[in-house]
Amino acid sequence: ATGGLILVTTPGTATTPALANGVAGQMVTLVMDVDGGGISIITPGTLSGGASVTFTDVGDSVSLVFTTTRGWVITGMASGVAPVSTTRVLTTA
Repeated sequence: ATGGLILVTTPGTATTPALANGVAGQMVTLVMDVDGGGISIITPGTLSGGASVTFTDVGDSVSLVFTTTRGWVITGMASGVAPVSTTRVLTTA
């Protein structure tokens, strides 16, 4: 993926799509569009403050921007089922 919007579809089992490191200023938003029953563990090449983001429900989303010093930085996230709050609503590891 090179940026923009990435729609994620899960089959009946867990998936682990990778997100390669980008170029400075590159932005991407990932959205779980179709839930086939499994989860999706998004694994960026370099994620500031963690190693992965897990989607479990349709509508789960994360927006990231790439920096040369910190890798992918989360700029926003939302859950398809949980209310948005000041704490992280998606699992990051």
